[in-house]
Amino acid sequence: MKSKLVLLVVFLICSQCRILRVDPEVETLLQSLLQNCQFKIESSLLVRNSCKNQSEQKFRSYIQKKGIAHILPTVAILFNSQEKKVSSIATYVLHRYVKDELHSLKEQPSRVERSVVEALLEGLKKNQNTFVIYSVPAITRLSTIYDLQDTLLSILKSHPNIEVTVEGYRNLMVYGRLKAFTSLQKLANTANLRVQKAVLLAPRNMKNYSTEEKQAVCSWLVQHLAKKELDVAAEAAKTIARKCKGIYLDKLLDRAEELAIVGDLRPPFSFALTNFSFTCKGFLGKQAVGTKQQCDRKEKLKRKIKE
Repeated sequence: MKSKLVLLVVFLICSQCRILRVDPEVETLLQSLLQNCQFKIESSLLVRNSCKNQSEQKFRSYIQKKGIAHILPTVAILFNSQEKKVSSIATYVLHRYVKDELHSLKEQPSRVERSVVEALLEGLKKNQNTFVIYSVPAITRLSTIYDLQDTLLSILKSHPNIEVTVEGYRNLMVYGRLKAFTSLQKLANTANLRVQKAVLLAPRNMKNYSTEEKQAVCSWLVQHLAKKELDVAAEAAKTIARKCKGIYLDKLLDRAEELAIVGDLRPPFSFALTNFSFTCKGFLGKQAVGTKQQCDRKEKLKRKIKE
């Protein structure tokens, strides 16, 4: 493992014009995971409760002590490795420990050099392994934090694995917010229906909308309710139901009524009235999103759903 890493550091110095160094402690801990745990390379997954010598617990404790920022340079180098199991264990770390723990870096991005994220993007561009899909949420979110969105979008557009492309689009607004939204709008009418659905789903992954964000996103989403491909329109409907209110819910219900009239109110569009719907009762201190009139309309429409 170590000899390959030395060569890789030289590669990164040349291509990124930054020296990224492997932290020996992090490397040792990751090597321990590979040696002491059942690790599924193709899915970048540690088999639950399979680790000996408390290897996973030690790695988790190390991250809690040192933080995500400390391990990322080493992870970026390993992710670029041509050795499959090394790249896969780095992907596991990105998926399991990094993607949902980036708020502190959003607040203090100076804790990680931009070149670390550039190295991750370089790895994403060239990595053709099936497990690379699991690295995409973390890399996408980091790219928007470090203003590397254009580089990311170029990679996503040309990547040979469509799963990588759509997963990137789904995660683009988590930290990219309205800046990313501008780019996603341009993709909403692409010929690829999977891309269309990913783009319309993306706003569901953004939290704590401002008034400006809600107006921009919701007014755009309602334009896609009438798409002839119902599974695409359904993504707009579900996002409206989860993220919008007021007149935007009225427009969603109007479209559902139109479909009901022609006998075409069915899944997945109807999920916006059931599984992915707006709330009609307060919960844990939060007020209901829908008005009484909107909720009454929804209940009537639910009885018209064709399974």
